[in-house]
Amino acid sequence: MKNNISSLIFDFDGVIADTDYARFNILKSLLKKKGLNFNFNITALKGLSTKSFLQKNYPVISKNEIDNIIQERHFKYLSNLKKYCIPFEGMKNTLLHLFEYFDLYIVTTNSLEILEIQLEFLKINELFKRKIGRESAENMNLKKTYENIQNIIKKTIKECIVIEDSLIGIEAAKNEGYFCIKFNPYKEQLQGKEDFEVNNYKELEKFLMKYTTRQQKI
Repeated sequence: MKNNISSLIFDFDGVIADTDYARFNILKSLLKKKGLNFNFNITALKGLSTKSFLQKNYPVISKNEIDNIIQERHFKYLSNLKKYCIPFEGMKNTLLHLFEYFDLYIVTTNSLEILEIQLEFLKINELFKRKIGRESAENMNLKKTYENIQNIIKKTIKECIVIEDSLIGIEAAKNEGYFCIKFNPYKEQLQGKEDFEVNNYKELEKFLMKYTTRQQKI
């Protein structure tokens, strides 16, 4: 890969903050209260919005019921971000350093409203040049997509590196031709189409700093 990278595109859940277990446990609790079986592991939820997961796995649930479940999940999650939105070790300091050399973006299947709340809670909102939620990052089939991202951020695909954690997110990035790093803090064995893998922010920073176009400032 040529040394012409100017932009980094981050996923949120599972990359910026450890939220997957919170999403999983809250949703499991809500569905059980409604008398619905929940025979899934956490991998089944990664990379999908709650709406996408429910429509895919619970076709018997009505649209109104899905909307109610989502509202209940959001309420419980947002009521205790300290418990449920846990930043990965070294995340903030690494982003502060990368911010000096790259344009940072975030692309997630969260709603933009929820994303803004989370970023403000983590005190990193101002580090991102553009925040893109499900309104632009989820297709008609409720799957993550990077199809229009280069047009939104006004960057070419070759200028960007995407950092994702889920196989769905990695596939979405690779389908559009992005160089994609898999962030894998729990060293899961599932392998996708990623170009490179890191297990923590120290490894991520070390790799990314090789590709800055502004290395003379280091």
